[in-house]
Amino acid sequence: MKRWKVLSAVVVSGVLVATNLYLITKEDSKVSRSIFVEYWTKVKAATVTETFETKGVTIPAEEYEVYFDESGKEFQRFLVKEGEEVTAGTPLFEYEVKDLEKNKGEVEREITEITGSITEIEAYIKKLTDYKAQVPNASTVSEIVQGGVGLDRNASSDLIISTLEQEIYKQELEKSKLEERKTRLDSQLAAMNELSGPLTIDAEVDGVVKRIDQSLNNPVVIIASTQQAVKGVLSESQLHKTTVGMPVKITSPRLEKGINGTVGSVENYPVSEPSLNQKSMFPFQVVIAEEEDEEGVLPPLAVGSKVDVTVVTNEAVDVPTIPEKTVYGKDNLYVFKLTNNGYVNKQYVTAGLRANQKLEIASGPAEGDVVLVTPRVIPKNHSTFITPIQVEKVNLDAYNTFTTREKWRHFLVGLLEK
Repeated sequence: MKRWKVLSAVVVSGVLVATNLYLITKEDSKVSRSIFVEYWTKVKAATVTETFETKGVTIPAEEYEVYFDESGKEFQRFLVKEGEEVTAGTPLFEYEVKDLEKNKGEVEREITEITGSITEIEAYIKKLTDYKAQVPNASTVSEIVQGGVGLDRNASSDLIISTLEQEIYKQELEKSKLEERKTRLDSQLAAMNELSGPLTIDAEVDGVVKRIDQSLNNPVVIIASTQQAVKGVLSESQLHKTTVGMPVKITSPRLEKGINGTVGSVENYPVSEPSLNQKSMFPFQVVIAEEEDEEGVLPPLAVGSKVDVTVVTNEAVDVPTIPEKTVYGKDNLYVFKLTNNGYVNKQYVTAGLRANQKLEIASGPAEGDVVLVTPRVIPKNHSTFITPIQVEKVNLDAYNTFTTREKWRHFLVGLLEK
């Protein structure tokens, strides 16, 4: 009888254990179960940068054209050679002025004429000022009319004064223009008086003499600036992402570190004539920032050097971010957040910028929150979770405080979840 009771108890216990195991492991079971979490990550503040890459070649940032006006001048000789470095103020070529004395005489005659005109205007202004002080004397009005000022003899005093003031302003304006012209002619005459031999045309910028036209066809000299730029081409999709002012990173095997720059220009007309049989490519240019190291300005690459160009089309700085592999859903994105209480909670996310398998969180988990990474199975909302044992962090003293029942419970839960 006693043996039968023991056997019955064992059978009942086995059935209960088997039933519970079935309910726990059965799919869509309503029995609460824990999930085993192997990988997780925290929401971290980081910078998300959206970029694209293309190729480029270094060129002079600008070219300056120097012209020679042959009228009244006689070219003498060039003072520089192609490939020569020049600075602002370097003489480029010499010339002499033809018929210098004749030109001086013409300038002097014009100065005399302008001086006479200024004297006449000053006298007329004085006369108008005197008239204005005598209004409304009747004889004064007659004199004003006879003097050529458009005025009705029966006009009021206010109208007469207003008309005189307008005429005075008009004459003073004309006088000012003549004085400006005379000042320029005086400077020109002074320069002519100082001429004693050939004159020179000087460089206005630092650079390298790119070309000299010995036939004196303008431009006679072209100077390429020492400041560099990068030119390249964009595909149609890249063109629509690119705007002037975007940051750029320029790299090359010949550079110890990348060079910063900005998009300086983007052309909307393709390099080649548009065709259905080939892709359209669009020119763009990058302005290189002048950077310095401990020894001064960094030396530029040789003109014509091939470089890699990375254009930053969008950037979110110091924002909450998570890896894209932690995000689920298509239209309504969500993550599984691990709470300090041991639960896995589903939380919806509003995505910001995405780039390099990283996602900006516009709204959702906060910085420092822990989210689940690639679980074996998609957990139910508000499930409990367990994590792998970290042997290096195991405290045997804490383990010894568990009761035998608690030890078996944790062992069986871990065994079942594993």
